Amino acid sequence: MRSPNPTPIIIKNNDIQITEQLVAKLEQYTDQLPKTINPNLQMTLEVNPWLQRQATIVKNASSGATSATIYATPALINFYLCSVSLSVIKDVTATSVKTAVNATIKGTATDILAIPGITLTVQNQSATITFDKPIPIDNSTNITLTNSTNAANILANATITGFEVDPTITQTLDNN
Repeated sequence: MRSPNPTPIIIKNNDIQITEQLVAKLEQYTDQLPKTINPNLQMTLEVNPWLQRQATIVKNASSGATSATIYATPALINFYLCSVSLSVIKDVTATSVKTAVNATIKGTATDILAIPGITLTVQNQSATITFDKPIPIDNSTNITLTNSTNAANILANATITGFEVDPTITQTLDNN
């Protein structure tokens, strides 16, 4: 049941389609909105997905001579990658070619961050990258840690951070 005196929400937006989506989404929750609001408080609604965006997902994986899934992106929610950290430790017998964090971007499997292996050499390396503009990762795909090696005396660890955006109520970040 709708309130007889709904609280007005001011939306400053020039995109009619986004405004219509927001109004449709808000109408689902009108019964849950407070009936009275302190006059010193003002309700706001974020319409620019870049504002106040923080990483809410932190995932980690470790792997020896095989691959490991760090994170499986959702099917219906868009995932944006904010940062990647990667480290690798191997002994002199490991004949590794590369350790990498991989993701699918616009249909193409891509190394996001990689550390090349130095064959028959002890190696202890790490690298981190933080993106000023988060990278959209394809839905229903895996972000993986991979070791390309012929010997198993290797250990790699990767951590990713990112956030999800519901595409039914916001425009995509990569179109801004």
